[in-house]
Amino acid sequence: MSTSTTEKHKRGSGTCLKDAQRLQILDFLEQLLPPSIRQIARQFYVDEKAIRNLIKKKDEVRMRAEQQDQNKQMTTFRGEKAKYPELEERLYHWIDVGVHRQSLPLLAYIILEKAKQLAIQMNIF
Repeated sequence: MSTSTTEKHKRGSGTCLKDAQRLQILDFLEQLLPPSIRQIARQFYVDEKAIRNLIKKKDEVRMRAEQQDQNKQMTTFRGEKAKYPELEERLYHWIDVGVHRQSLPLLAYIILEKAKQLAIQMNIF
């Protein structure tokens, strides 16, 4: 029985790009003489398919970047659209006003319970 030197990687097991890196790649691609997709992929240690997918989603990435500050871009790997944005907004308001400003402890199960309460009030759950 021989052992293979190539290992199969699970989906998503490669290097994750942060939003700042995505913007940098898009800037590279918009140069007068852009580097090839292969060169960019090697430079950022990602698969060429990741670069092609980024090209397809470039408008979405740029819009998301306009709405974020620089510090957030440096730490954000990907931004998903909220399934229930109004629920998230209400939950955020509850945390900001009701918990943080009163210096109360904030535990994950408490946030989940409040999210369930809000979802029931909004007829989502």
